Amino acid sequence: MRDIYVRGTGMTDFGLQLDSTLKGLTASAIDDALTDAEVERADIDGIFFGNCLAGLVTGQEATRAPVTCIPAGFGEIPIHGIENACASGAGALHLAYLAIASGLHDTVLVVGAEKANHPDRQRSFAAYRAGLDVDEDVATTFQASEGAGTDRTMAVDRHALIARRMMAEHGFTAEDLARLAAVGYANAAANPHAHRRHGPGVEEILSDRVTVAPITRLMMCPISDGAAAVVVSADPGLEVGGCRVRIASSRVATRSRLDDPSGPSAIRSATRRAFADAGIGPKDLHFTEVHDASVAYLLLALSESGICAPTDQRDWIRDGVTALDGAFPVNASGGSLARGHAPGATGVAQVVEIVSQFRGRSGGRQIPGDPSVALACVAGGTIRFESAVGAAHVLVKQ
Repeated sequence: MRDIYVRGTGMTDFGLQLDSTLKGLTASAIDDALTDAEVERADIDGIFFGNCLAGLVTGQEATRAPVTCIPAGFGEIPIHGIENACASGAGALHLAYLAIASGLHDTVLVVGAEKANHPDRQRSFAAYRAGLDVDEDVATTFQASEGAGTDRTMAVDRHALIARRMMAEHGFTAEDLARLAAVGYANAAANPHAHRRHGPGVEEILSDRVTVAPITRLMMCPISDGAAAVVVSADPGLEVGGCRVRIASSRVATRSRLDDPSGPSAIRSATRRAFADAGIGPKDLHFTEVHDASVAYLLLALSESGICAPTDQRDWIRDGVTALDGAFPVNASGGSLARGHAPGATGVAQVVEIVSQFRGRSGGRQIPGDPSVALACVAGGTIRFESAVGAAHVLVKQ
C-alpha cells in the first residue's frame, strides 16, 4: 500500500456565524488548504465532503456535496458526500485515505463543513435530535430506565448519565469534571479559530447553569458553524516546518450488534484497528485530539481508545496530565468543548490541529518537545445510547 500524506490544511473560525453560508465557509477552508499544500485545483482528483445537518438546518438535501463544492471552483471530478453525524468529516478522511491507498487517486481534498446555527434555535435542536434512531421510543425508554429528563434535554441526558456513573464508580467529583473542562478552555484561549476563547476557570464552570446534573453548560460543547479542509496525497510534497505528515492508519467502525450489548463500542473498535494497522499502541502516542462533545464524552473517549483506564482518570485530572505541559496533552486545540463543535467539520479539524502541532505552528498552545505520533478519534450518532460510528486516524511526523 502507498504511503499517504497530509500536504496542506485550512480552517475557518468556529462559532456562531449566522451571516455565513455553508458554501462560503467551505470555500474559505478549501482556499487555505490548497495554498498551504501548494497545489492547484487542477491537481485535485476528487473531493470527499463531510456534513450532517444541512438537510435539516439549511434545507439543502440530496446534492449538498456538489452543490457546496462546485462553486468553490471545481467541476468534472467526483465529489462524494459523507453523512455520519459527528464522524462525518472523519469518515470523509477515511474514504480519501482508501482512494489514495488503492491507487484510484493521487491527490484529493477532504472537507468537513457545518452550518449548524439557524435564527430559529429550535431548528438546530431538532437537527441534533435527529441523530438518534427515530424508530425507537428512546425518550420513554431512557426516562424509565435512568430517570432522565424530557425529550428536550435527552441529548444531554446521556452525557449526564456517563458522568454520574463515573462519579459513582471511580470517585470523580463535579470539581474534577470542571478541572478537565478548564484545560480545554485554557488551550482554546490561544486558538484563533476557537468558538470559546474567554478561558473560564473551575469556579466559573461549576457555577454555570446546570443542564442535567452534574453537567453544566460550560461542560458541554457549543453549537458551532465552521469548516476545515485537508489535502491528502500520495505525494508528500515539500517539507513544511521541517517535516512531512503521514497518515499511518485510518479506520471507521460501528457499535456492536444490538443483540450483543456487551460488545465493543465504535470508538474501541476503530482505535484498536487503527493502532494495529499502524503497528503501535496507545503508549506510543505523544498527544491526542479526541471527541469531547462534553467532559463525559472526553473521559469515555480516553477510556475506549485505551489511552487511559477509568480507574486512572481521576489522578490524571488532578495531576494535570492532560494539560499542554503535562505528560500526555489532550485536545490542544481546545477540543469540541472550547474550539467548538461543527459536527461535519470536527473530525477534520482534529487533523488540522495535529498537523499544526507537528509543524510547530500552534503558537501559545504548542505542545513542548517534539511530538511526532498522535491519534485523532471521534464518534457520531446514537443507537440505544451508544455511539453509532467511530473513526480513528493515527498520524506520524516524518
